[in-house]
Amino acid sequence: MKIFLQDHNNILADVAEHVKLVDNITDADKVVIWQDIVGLGRGIATLAKQQRKPVIVAQHGISSWIDYGPPNRYSFVADKMCVWGPESKEKLVELGISEKKVVVTGSTIFSHLKPKEKHEGVNIVFRPAHWSALALQENTEVSEVLRGVAKEHGFKITTKAVETQDPKGWENVVQTHRDRPGHLEACADVLKTADLVVAVAGDGTFEMMAYMLNIPVLIPDVWVPKQFLEKPTPDIIYSDACGLIPFKDLEDEILLTLDDPDEHKEARMKVAREVGGMGIENPLNNILKVIEDA
Repeated sequence: MKIFLQDHNNILADVAEHVKLVDNITDADKVVIWQDIVGLGRGIATLAKQQRKPVIVAQHGISSWIDYGPPNRYSFVADKMCVWGPESKEKLVELGISEKKVVVTGSTIFSHLKPKEKHEGVNIVFRPAHWSALALQENTEVSEVLRGVAKEHGFKITTKAVETQDPKGWENVVQTHRDRPGHLEACADVLKTADLVVAVAGDGTFEMMAYMLNIPVLIPDVWVPKQFLEKPTPDIIYSDACGLIPFKDLEDEILLTLDDPDEHKEARMKVAREVGGMGIENPLNNILKVIEDA
């Protein structure tokens, strides 16, 4: 079986190692991609369908189902979609996508996590939002608060950045490229000694990795709605696992959370199970079976 595969964020890196890859759609038996919504992914899915090739999409983010809903309501092109957990399937079905097309497989993303390590002091991980712009005012505002908190209380700040961001002025930056090997391993290395994650905008893949390790996440309400590809974007979705807080209270909430990190453990574990698919056995084999059966 020959597969044309388009990956992003390393979500299909493990799958790629277990299939025979080809460089063009015409030579492929099946097409596996990370999204069928816009741009290249949409074009690949459409061309594959024209050539009567089965198309399989892998869920690429914690709330990626929102792309099929308002305000843009992108149509679902793929034949099958592999999702992390049962909640994503429920959301997609509510949006009118056939239940038969959505398979709960779990994700290989979380197999890259590493056990938490004991360490000295307090480590706070800053996860700035990424967008089409290299620099965002929201990231600057939160970074400045974190720098002040770290200086006053002796905490260490590590910033987990990606390739589309300008890390100037951020503390202890670990920057990776989401389309290159090692991205997930770098995320796992940052999280294994993290006591708290402070993020900008809604919780994403990085935060789900934190939830799997029972690491608390705080998100201050600084995000200003923006457009993507000149189209409106859906409202930011915040899971029950994160602590959505007023920006003015960020320093106080950091101290309170560090004092009682397990206060919202139950919510984190619930989101990890229902959204992230924690506990689903053998996600890799599950995804490979969907591909084989499509």
